[in-house]
Amino acid sequence: MGLSPENEFEIAPATSVDLVLEKQRKIVEVDGKTHFFLNSTRRHGLYRFRERLAERLGWEALCIPHFEWEELENLEQQQKYLRDKLRIDD
Repeated sequence: MGLSPENEFEIAPATSVDLVLEKQRKIVEVDGKTHFFLNSTRRHGLYRFRERLAERLGWEALCIPHFEWEELENLEQQQKYLRDKLRIDD
């Protein structure tokens, strides 16, 4: 477990996440359409497995699903969404 040169957090062989907040022990996975079953909001098992694995290793795993992000209309809403999701105070 650690940071690779590309700033990806390795939680298992050939598995990485999109963002690591090391001090808060949080990892973030930005889930695009390929992370979900077709026409569904249900994630594929691999992504759920990675989340459970990270949590067993003591990390809080957060998911940002594409369908939630796409509903945000402007930068202000995106910033609020991220602050709320990551529980970051202004």
